[in-house]
Amino acid sequence: MVAPIPKTKATELLEELSRFDELHLVMSEFRKNKYLIDIRKLLETNVDVAQLWICKGFVHSRAGEPKEMYDAFQNAQKLGAIDPDSMFNQATQYVLYGLFDEAIRAISLTKNTIAQEQLERIALSTFAYDKIEKQELMAETREKLQIRKNRLNDLSIDINQAAQFVDIFFNFLREQNIRFGLVRHTIFDDEEYYLHFEAVADLELTQDILNKFDQYIAEHPEFYDINSKINIILTPVSSIWHNFAA
Repeated sequence: MVAPIPKTKATELLEELSRFDELHLVMSEFRKNKYLIDIRKLLETNVDVAQLWICKGFVHSRAGEPKEMYDAFQNAQKLGAIDPDSMFNQATQYVLYGLFDEAIRAISLTKNTIAQEQLERIALSTFAYDKIEKQELMAETREKLQIRKNRLNDLSIDINQAAQFVDIFFNFLREQNIRFGLVRHTIFDDEEYYLHFEAVADLELTQDILNKFDQYIAEHPEFYDINSKINIILTPVSSIWHNFAA
């Protein structure tokens, strides 16, 4: 019989922060500052320092501060938080800000169904099949990705052009420092690839992002064909978290 791993302040705090969106809590300025003060005090104990930096990254993520989140995660990795579980925790936040390259590398370290489903989810929304397939994947995951690629071929969708197309959309989201993610994926009548994203924003902002995206595409004829095959929907929500593939 293996003795249970004792919880530390860092692991308890990370569990709390991981459920933040699920509980529909808001990271107010007051809450953010309180968390950061608590983390700073815990860092002085020199216990679970790397995990505390992950906690700090989660706080900044929920506060709409992706740069600070990224910096905190980089510090965590320098301090040794590069095991699969730690990297997966970081990846859950990377993906919500469209930092897909970082998310792919981090998730690929974890060889379980949930992690591999997250990679499939990223492939569905980004068309980054080449980047994902360069990672060490489970055989089942490679098979699923190949099926997805074959389906895109049936729809005459060029994967590389599709990746460029959706990345333009993601850039408009990234500029706003808002959390977003894929919530639904469908193919209509064997003709149209439908992607539904949600973003932690109000209706005015999501409409503004869609308008800017439409205007950009209107000014770039090279995307007219792919635009006719991929339909992107963006709706506002108050909070967002993703545990499973769409």
